[in-house]
Amino acid sequence: MDKNRDGNESEINRNTPNISGLSNENLQHKENIRDIITTAAKEKEISAAVDRNDTGVPADTGVPADTGVPADTGVSANASVSPFSGGSTLHAIRPWQELVDGLCLESSWAEIACMKSGYGGLLSRYFKEAIGFFKQHILLYDKGPSLLNSSDVHQYFANFTAPGSRTSACLHAELLKLETAEQSHSLDPYRFEKRIGGQRTYMGCPIPDEAPPRPEDNAIWNDRTKQWILPRLRSKAAS
Repeated sequence: MDKNRDGNESEINRNTPNISGLSNENLQHKENIRDIITTAAKEKEISAAVDRNDTGVPADTGVPADTGVPADTGVSANASVSPFSGGSTLHAIRPWQELVDGLCLESSWAEIACMKSGYGGLLSRYFKEAIGFFKQHILLYDKGPSLLNSSDVHQYFANFTAPGSRTSACLHAELLKLETAEQSHSLDPYRFEKRIGGQRTYMGCPIPDEAPPRPEDNAIWNDRTKQWILPRLRSKAAS
């Protein structure tokens, strides 16, 4: 009977798994799972850090994260660039003074601008002087840098002379002053002379009664030729 029991126990031991070995395998399996989870979490953190650095520039390059400009380019992160300009600032084709000087009364846009001003006749007669006032306005309000081409100048002049605007009213007043002064001069042909006791004089020199009105404020009377000599004409004759 004892022999039978010993035989049965041997059979049971052969068919029963090694419990201690199974426990060791379970522990190793758990350790492997823990290592996998830890590695995945670290990779996720690294991936998130890379996504936050949207420039792709390593942290030790010294380049600000919001510029995307390599450190050796010499480009300032605060450089002012215009949108849709390919990363470069916009510059005028020519200086704005040249663009304004190129305004021509004979062009169709100028005719339309004069008509829309409400004092087209006056503006047409003194268009050159109006351009002078226009340039003073540009300088006063520092609008030159914004005038990049002829189209900008045309549009700005149209606004400058638009009816109802303050600039147009001021221009109208100045042109009226010019017209009034010119008319007063034309009514007085002797405006470049003085009368002292009924005697015509200029710069302290007497003028013969038969002499025509002195044409300019720098004209000199020639007793030999009996005519007024202008300095510019005299210099040409001498040369």
